[in-house]
Amino acid sequence: MTKRVKVLSLLCAAALAAGALAGCSSGGSTAGGSSSKGTEISFMTWESEAMNEKILASFQAFEGSHEGVTVKLTPSPLNDYGTKIKSMISSRTAPDVFMVGNDWVIQYGSSGNLYDWTAKAEADGIESLYYPGVVDNWKVDGKLYGFPGLLNTYGVFYSKKALDDAGLEYPKDGWSLEQCLEYAEKLTKDEGGNHTYGLYANSKFDPFFVSIYAASAGDTPYASPIKDVQGVTASPAFKKAVGMIGEAIQKKYVTDNEWNVTNASTMFMEGQCPMFTAGQWFADEFIRNAPADFEWGFVSWPIAEGGSSAAIYDCTGWASSKDISNPDLIYDMIKFIHTDMYSEVLPQTPVAPPAAVDYGKAYYDKLTESGHQDLVDGMTYMLESPTKLPVRFLDPFASDAGAFQTDAWGPIINGAGSEADLDKMVENTNNAITRYWSSH
Repeated sequence: MTKRVKVLSLLCAAALAAGALAGCSSGGSTAGGSSSKGTEISFMTWESEAMNEKILASFQAFEGSHEGVTVKLTPSPLNDYGTKIKSMISSRTAPDVFMVGNDWVIQYGSSGNLYDWTAKAEADGIESLYYPGVVDNWKVDGKLYGFPGLLNTYGVFYSKKALDDAGLEYPKDGWSLEQCLEYAEKLTKDEGGNHTYGLYANSKFDPFFVSIYAASAGDTPYASPIKDVQGVTASPAFKKAVGMIGEAIQKKYVTDNEWNVTNASTMFMEGQCPMFTAGQWFADEFIRNAPADFEWGFVSWPIAEGGSSAAIYDCTGWASSKDISNPDLIYDMIKFIHTDMYSEVLPQTPVAPPAAVDYGKAYYDKLTESGHQDLVDGMTYMLESPTKLPVRFLDPFASDAGAFQTDAWGPIINGAGSEADLDKMVENTNNAITRYWSSH
């Protein structure tokens, strides 16, 4: 039995066993197509208007199999989503299902504000759907407070014409930071008073991304494991990468840490950025909006020369507040999101691979049909990497510890700070982490 058939079978079994369910908003509901009157499930995302329309359309199938149930989608811009959902959770006005970052699940789960799905997840073996180890990062003290939905990878988009003109071969997955910076130097131009950087860093070279170099070189990464981090380290390999990047920024081969990324994707499509570090979700925009004659490629994030594979772990997903009145119905909906909804929506808006392994085929097929097998290969290379590193602090100390990075990192990576400044940043960050763990 395939995982997909197994999940659908389990959904049906759960529905038959559940009987009449209490309503989320009003009336009563029963999963699996039985009678339900006036039940509305509230649902919130930070996705684009175009993607939200497709998500809502996909829920017609869910509503059809759950008589009397309607799904109400509330969009919220990403730039203030975190503040909004925090306020709604605190005031107990949160939607029945809402989109979350991995860090929010850990923080709000730790404070007891999210619904605990552990028993339901263990009963039907839903963890087997996902890439190995992914679900573990959504647990707090062994309890599952949310479900991974989409995985983000980060790499380098490049203009094929720019590389062709410079006589450079297209990079291959597993390429090194040394090679990436060499390409940046060769692609940099000063013409008529206009400076073109060889590499535009939309995804910044922050400590977590620099950590990829250290881990791939076999040295200690900046922060590890992905959650429950006890401290950070600036290892020799980490410092080497900081030095190389800082030198490239000083020589204006690479944009600095303060570079304005607002129009980065447009600049890339207009041929103004030879190479462009970014998350894979930009592919959706490039496929839809890039000029027909603009040819681009994608390669995984660079590692250490001669090093082993290492990659960032970044995952968004779904959660519910502890106050939901109909967990059986809500659980059915969350499972629908990870299976049928993603299978239908992602080929139309190919923003990210799903965390549920068997439901990514339509997404990958869309990218291949669009002429971007290189993107599929790059993402697969990173998703299958045995060494995964956090994209940011996921633990509740994130705000306090992260403040020291915000203050110190810019000058350090831009080449203006000293090694002593880096060591001091690490010391201050570790002190903040120690204070948190000693009080919890």
